[in-house]
Amino acid sequence: MKIHIPFVLAFKNFTRRGKITGVPVQLRGSIIGIGLSLIPLIVVIVVTNGMIEGITQRFIEITTYHLQVSLYDRPGTTELQDLAEKLKKVDGIKHAFVEKSGFALIRFQDNLSGVTVRCISETLYAEDEGFHKYFHINEGEFNLSPVPQVIKTDILENKVMERMKKDEQDFLHSMYLPDKERDVSVLKRDVSENDRGALTRIFEKARINTILLGKSLADKLKTGIGDQLYILSYNDFRSKIVLKSAKFIVSGIFSTGYQEIDKVLAYIPYASGARILPEEKSKEIIGIKIDDPFGSSEIMKKKIKKLLIQEEYLFSDIDTWYDLQINQYRAFRTTKTILVFIMVLIIIVATVNVYSSMIMLVMEKTQEIAILKSMGASPFLITTTFIIIGFYSGVLGSLIGVTAGLAIGININELIKGLEYVLNIIINLFHYLISPFYNIDNSGPFILFNPEFYLERIPVRISFTEIFSVAFITIFIASISAYLPSLRAGRIKPLEVIRKY
Repeated sequence: MKIHIPFVLAFKNFTRRGKITGVPVQLRGSIIGIGLSLIPLIVVIVVTNGMIEGITQRFIEITTYHLQVSLYDRPGTTELQDLAEKLKKVDGIKHAFVEKSGFALIRFQDNLSGVTVRCISETLYAEDEGFHKYFHINEGEFNLSPVPQVIKTDILENKVMERMKKDEQDFLHSMYLPDKERDVSVLKRDVSENDRGALTRIFEKARINTILLGKSLADKLKTGIGDQLYILSYNDFRSKIVLKSAKFIVSGIFSTGYQEIDKVLAYIPYASGARILPEEKSKEIIGIKIDDPFGSSEIMKKKIKKLLIQEEYLFSDIDTWYDLQINQYRAFRTTKTILVFIMVLIIIVATVNVYSSMIMLVMEKTQEIAILKSMGASPFLITTTFIIIGFYSGVLGSLIGVTAGLAIGININELIKGLEYVLNIIINLFHYLISPFYNIDNSGPFILFNPEFYLERIPVRISFTEIFSVAFITIFIASISAYLPSLRAGRIKPLEVIRKY
């Protein structure tokens, strides 16, 4: 038997039924079922891959770095800066920044919120391309210098006035009219270099500095650019909690696209960290960015350890981003696995329908099978032909499902916005129709994916390996499902069929 004969026979039976061209009616339902069951699985794969990668990238580029070095003996700032410069020279390391962080409270007027305060280098935003990619300034500027872009001059009253020289007071009064308006704002670009120098001295004497707030945190505190707020840190002194208060001016409001980060982070200059955060309540690290955070973290960890030993830092911790985020990363992966498993079960159910469809097809083709056998066709040829028909069904169903799933996955953000728009129109129309009879509280627009728990925009990541694997498994199950009906077709006896008909 020539190898191509079963494929030719299967193709003719799959595409033609008597004088009618097209897929046999018996198989159309199974093919459509396979395609429809594949669509949600492909969308789940595309969306979850994008979400996991998007959230992970934001964590490792903005919060954890690729690696963190912590020294047990807590050396001084100068010593840490020198060590960071030496680490930059290690092959494979792109950046190394000294950072101090700790928990504190932020107060603006009557609003209070807990926050992680990160004391960073002023050059981080300009030098670190990974940080710059995901750290978007919504309002103001990335400015951790003493003078912010916007200054609301009513914050320069009381104690600030007392600490200024006479010439600085004259300059302040020239831009602040306390009897007429209390929310006068001055732009940094509108003052001269001499004026800016005076402002710098004013802020330094008043020990006021700038701060960057996440958008969600700023919304919670109801604060904005140019506002003065207070950071309250605490320390234990003789079994008592002692609060320290420091004034800051909001110079920028940022967004990372993930509100879980935006609502808990605030950035201040590294120099302010020493007087704001007590040493025993804070953590000082060297944050390191490397060329390949996903493939060479452990290799770089060994290189860094070797350098630390050479520099006589014998007691240290070196944590990779995976060590620091392992629980969250595993949670993401587990969620994806559960979703994919549920979708696969649906595919199996849809694919097994090929079994019943093939039984009906074999029953209809009984006479043709008997004629082929009487002409010398072997049982193996008949069985193989019908298995290939099941294979073709799986291929066509997979092609339909994968194509439609990718089309939906790639345009998922636009589809979600369109669906939300339509649903909100329907909800508003419903409220309008029943409002004369019932008082219904319309709390706001309906949102399918709350950005408090998801990224503001879903990234799309297509894993061709996973998609190919899904299609292969689908085709394989369809072929296996066709085996028993095909075996039955191969056992048909021509004489019994001829006597019957």
